[in-house]
Amino acid sequence: MLTATEPPDTGLAIEPKRGRPVLVEAAVADEAIVIERAVAFGANAFRVLVPPGSTTTRRGPYRWIDHPNYVAVAGELIGIALAMHAVVTAVPVVGGFVYLMRRRVAVEEKALARR
Repeated sequence: MLTATEPPDTGLAIEPKRGRPVLVEAAVADEAIVIERAVAFGANAFRVLVPPGSTTTRRGPYRWIDHPNYVAVAGELIGIALAMHAVVTAVPVVGGFVYLMRRRVAVEEKALARR
């Protein structure tokens, strides 16, 4: 039986839980930055550009991983899914991201090889 102080269980993933609001706000802010970057760069946001005379970076996380940003974004997707208790959704979303990024990395590596 419900009382006035007990909210009904709707089963929605967005029901407030301890610590969740900060994670949701961080995810929304992150997506806003991604969208703003795409708007700012327009069509160039998705192109692979290799400036003439550029060299491959081997500092920071690039010492261990060739594409650390993609690893970080996959981690963000997993973290958001876990924070929202959306494990079932996480599997196809992260799987799709990994598939697309593998294709993107192949294009980037080909562009770097032509340098």
